[in-house]
Amino acid sequence: MWWAPNKRPPVRHLSPRPRLCLLGLALLFLGACSRNGAPPPALPSPLFTGHEAKRRILLTFPASQKAGFVNVDREIYGTASMVAQAKQILMALMAGPTPAETQALACFGPQSTYLEVYLDGKGLAVVDLPSSTVDALPGGTSSEVATLYCLVHTLCSDVPQVSRVQVLIDGQSAESLRGHFDIQDPLSVSDF
Repeated sequence: MWWAPNKRPPVRHLSPRPRLCLLGLALLFLGACSRNGAPPPALPSPLFTGHEAKRRILLTFPASQKAGFVNVDREIYGTASMVAQAKQILMALMAGPTPAETQALACFGPQSTYLEVYLDGKGLAVVDLPSSTVDALPGGTSSEVATLYCLVHTLCSDVPQVSRVQVLIDGQSAESLRGHFDIQDPLSVSDF
C-alpha cells in the first residue's frame, strides 16, 4: 500500500498481552542460550503435576546383545487419566534406553514424537504418529516388526485397559509403517 509523502503510515500497537508473551519467549530464549548450549530445565508437563504417586512400568526394547527383546523398568506418574499415563509410557518408549541400559536398543528414531493417543474404553489404544517419526525409523522388515512389537507389548502390558493398538500416520489409516508389516487393523500381542 502506498502512502502520501506528507502522511505517516499508521502505527500498529501490540496489546499488553502479546507484548508479555513476546517478552516471556525472549527471556526463555536468552536463558537457554546463556547456559552454553545446555537444554533449558524441564517445564511442568500437562500430563502430570509431579505430585502424583509414581508407578512402575516395563518398557520393551530390542535386545542389544542377543536376539529378541528385553524389558526395562521405569516409573511414570500414576495420574487419574489413563490417557495421560499412556502418553507418558509412549514418550518413555520413544526416548529409548538410557546410557546405563546397555542391554537395550532404541526402537524409535531420535526426536520421535506422537501426535495423539486415544483410548476407546473397550481395549483399543489408537496411536497417531507423524510422518516425520515414521520416516526416521530404520528400514527393513525386522526393524519395522521390532518397532511395532515394542509399541504393542509396552502399551498392552502397562495400560490395563489396552489389549489392541491401532497405529495411524498423520491421522490416517496406513497399510504399513515402512512397507513391511500390515497395520491397517489393530494389533495385539498375539500378532507377533
